[in-house]
Amino acid sequence: MIKYIFTFISRECNLLFTHPYMFYLRRFWCFFLNSILWIKRDLYYRYKDINIKFPNKVGVSYVLMETFVYKIFSEMKWLDKVLDIWWFIWESALYLACYNKEVYCYELSKTNFEYLQKNCKNLKNIHYYNAWISVSDVKYMQYNESLGVDSTIRVRSNASKNIVYVKNLNILTLLKKHKFDGIKLDIEGGEYNIVDSLIKNDKFNFKKWIIEFHFLNKNSNLRHLKQFIKFLLKKRYKYEIFTNEKKKISLSKLYKYDFCNIYFELI
Repeated sequence: MIKYIFTFISRECNLLFTHPYMFYLRRFWCFFLNSILWIKRDLYYRYKDINIKFPNKVGVSYVLMETFVYKIFSEMKWLDKVLDIWWFIWESALYLACYNKEVYCYELSKTNFEYLQKNCKNLKNIHYYNAWISVSDVKYMQYNESLGVDSTIRVRSNASKNIVYVKNLNILTLLKKHKFDGIKLDIEGGEYNIVDSLIKNDKFNFKKWIIEFHFLNKNSNLRHLKQFIKFLLKKRYKYEIFTNEKKKISLSKLYKYDFCNIYFELI
């Protein structure tokens, strides 16, 4: 165990100074203050004989920050079926699979998906698919794979090289097929269309939600988010808003942030 701890700390300290995301001071304090918790979880996964593999462009620190600094993930438990869109290279799905019966994961990047298969192939309660989730009924969507694996939905309509076609699934069709009682949504700005579709059709049975809302510096997005919160409050949900640094913030202060993470739970 001591060997694992020292290996983990050494690896993280190295990434702290080599990975571009680590140069932000706020992320440094996230790393420092949460390191003990990360060690505990890192050992937990090793105990389950899971050998995590990472793309060259992505370090474990970045992945952990994208997931484990969220206090809200500790509340996403005891569910039968969780829908995870998009799930990157393993992190959120692996965590959710440890505390819920089944997790259905959809990742559009073929590069990411290869790592998903490697990292989670031995976990029977994770179902993973290389697919795009949208509000459209088209069979395939396209994106530029060369933009990297650090963001799953940075799509450029004028991209001419490295175009990849991936199967598309309508979110409403997916919800008809499976009775999901939990959802995690982190799609780099695409969440507004999906949320709008869910509100208009009112076809969901989620007990718990985790959504990262992006580009809140746009007034239209902020208004959209407030409407969504109002809608769920009427349906008897409670909510909490967090920054990536685990700081809890109020709805009235949301305009100061570019993005936030919101946890909703049915009362």
